[in-house]
Amino acid sequence: MDPATAAVALKAGSAIGGAFASRSQGIQEQKNANLNAFIGRTRALQTDTAARQSLSSELASARNAFAANGDNPSVGTFGILNEIRTAGDRNRRIAVGNEKSAANDYTQAGINARAKGQRGFVSGLAKAGPSLFQIASLAGA
Repeated sequence: MDPATAAVALKAGSAIGGAFASRSQGIQEQKNANLNAFIGRTRALQTDTAARQSLSSELASARNAFAANGDNPSVGTFGILNEIRTAGDRNRRIAVGNEKSAANDYTQAGINARAKGQRGFVSGLAKAGPSLFQIASLAGA
């Protein structure tokens, strides 16, 4: 193989190698993002459970306080407990929603990384195309 053909072959090989590297990097970034998304969904579940337990504890404490003060269950005490429950449920939904939103952001980042890797793969192969045609013409000459 003459030096000109070797140089063109090296250029084509480099472009093809870069294409596969881009593809592999995109796949790995997507795997990492999917792992982070899984962790985010797990955190959302944990946040939900913790918030529900905390709300139950708060309601129990309020009921105990009413009972210790000799308050009988009435519309007023039920109203207070209902307000505590409403506020706790709202805070829980917000916290869980934030965790789910973060998980969705990771999922989308993974999709974007995979697409970027695929674009890099196609671009690298396209860069190798002219070099491959030059090799064919040099080999035929």
